[in-house]
Amino acid sequence: MRTGVLLGAALALGVALSAPVPTRADDASESRTRRELGQEYYRQGRYQEALDMFLEAYRLVPVPTLAHDVAQTYALLDRPVQAFNWYRTFLDVSLGDARLAEARTETEAAMGSLRPLVALLDLSTEPAGAAVFVDRVDLGSWGTAPILLAVPAGMHTLTLRAPGHHDGAASIEARLGATTPVAVTLLPILGAVLVTSEPSGATIENERTGQALGTTPLAIELPVGELRIRAHLPGWLDAERTVDVVEDRETTVTMGLAREASTVAVLSVEGEPPGALVLVDGNAVGIMPLTIDSLSVGTHEVTVRSEGAEPVVRQIVLEAGGATRLAVTLRRVASWEWPTWRWLSYGVGLASLVGGGIAGGIALTARDDFFANPSRSGLDSQRQDAGIADALFTSGAVILAVTLVLELALQPPARSEAQVSLDR
Repeated sequence: MRTGVLLGAALALGVALSAPVPTRADDASESRTRRELGQEYYRQGRYQEALDMFLEAYRLVPVPTLAHDVAQTYALLDRPVQAFNWYRTFLDVSLGDARLAEARTETEAAMGSLRPLVALLDLSTEPAGAAVFVDRVDLGSWGTAPILLAVPAGMHTLTLRAPGHHDGAASIEARLGATTPVAVTLLPILGAVLVTSEPSGATIENERTGQALGTTPLAIELPVGELRIRAHLPGWLDAERTVDVVEDRETTVTMGLAREASTVAVLSVEGEPPGALVLVDGNAVGIMPLTIDSLSVGTHEVTVRSEGAEPVVRQIVLEAGGATRLAVTLRRVASWEWPTWRWLSYGVGLASLVGGGIAGGIALTARDDFFANPSRSGLDSQRQDAGIADALFTSGAVILAVTLVLELALQPPARSEAQVSLDR
């Protein structure tokens, strides 16, 4: 009699303390109607019909006090396993509601009285939150781990399911009045991921946990699903990407990193002629005019060259946060090398003059011999030597004069030039 009074009082208390939850108006109205009908069946002692109404009302609007009504009704129907589990549900869903403190105290006492009548499984999983199925999956989940679960005594097969993980299973012998600890680890479903970065050598981290996964290029297996990763490399800005990891398929991710402003410098190359090839440290980087905004700070060799022109090679010191400008003018290379021909002409002219002087000396000697001993042959020899001397001397003088005129008229070709300026 006392138990019936307590149960009736608890049911009345439940009506007064039913907490509103976000739901559709028609669901809330239907739930209230079914609960009132269940309470009427309860007062009449028609407990199975009352239980059906309470369960349907809880399905529509799962308020804590309805779970308490269900648990009490199961207890009256002598179904301790279900009563214990619904009492536990009430404790779980009523946390933080100060108005239900007295009902929680009563519930804990009721669960204590039910412990000798049930077998308990203290179930935990890694990861937490796995759905728990007992013996048959098709009958639905009994809750989520970690959970203190009441089951009938005997052998049971547990199936544990969590998103992104393979199903876990355990066969347990549950003993009446005893609590059996059960811990199950679910293996993650993995997918292959290949992460590369430019430049390579970046550390890849799980953005949510901060766990380092390795350095690029990185081939790794990760749990399926969406994952946010971060690439970190000293001197470069961090890069982040979202990766969709898929089972039985390799996902490729490329992370492009940008240099930090304090570690990079800007180089601009412009001038004549447009289209000249620009090389930095021997590597072609583009054609003029161009701007490179990701060069490392320090000394670099910059070469600008164009076909048919004299190249420019400069050692340039690039400063952090500065923009270095290189103004280039490439000059065309002459079709022939004037300095070589100039010295050759002077040499031939001087040789001719020397040869003319020698030939003149020989001619003078021949003339003296002719005057000492006149003869036809001596006269012919003297004239021949004089002609050779005149020819050599004249040609040498002409060659030297022409060379001097050309040297004065033809200036050496202008050399290619470059000017360096820095904007800070």
